[in-house]
Order: sequence, then structure tokens, then C-alpha cells
Amino acid sequence: MAQKYYRLPITMGGGGRSFVGWTIPALLDTTDSGIYTISSISMNNLVITGLDRMMQLGQDTIRVTVSITESDYMITENN
Repeated sequence: MAQKYYRLPITMGGGGRSFVGWTIPALLDTTDSGIYTISSISMNNLVITGLDRMMQLGQDTIRVTVSITESDYMITENN
């Protein structure tokens, strides 16, 4: 989704080779699995952090970051 936004021209509702302006869709920012937020955003990079919902139950949590570029992404577990 974010990479598609990056690639789409501004005239077609995209970012015109920038991630700035992209948001996590409302139906996906909070799910049964976790809570997802944008940690940082720039023209060429987007970082999304996901936090496991187990924290709400007082259990160990899993925090994951996804660093997204135009053509790639990298997932890192931050526990």
C-alpha cells in the first residue's frame, strides 16, 4: 500500500515519489493482532511500528518495526 502510494503520481492520489502524506488506513491501524503506528516518514523512507496486543493483557509484548523504501522493506523485532 505505502509503496503503491509512493509510486503513484500526485495527480492520481499518490505521493509522487514520496511517502509524505501516506497514512495507515483506519481499518488496519488497530487489529486483533496489534496496534500499528507510523514512527517516521520522509520522502524516501517510511517506518511503521507494530505492537502486539498482549501488552493489554499484562503479558510479554512483541514490538516490530518495518522500514519501507521505494522497492524494499526490512522487518526488525525490537524486544
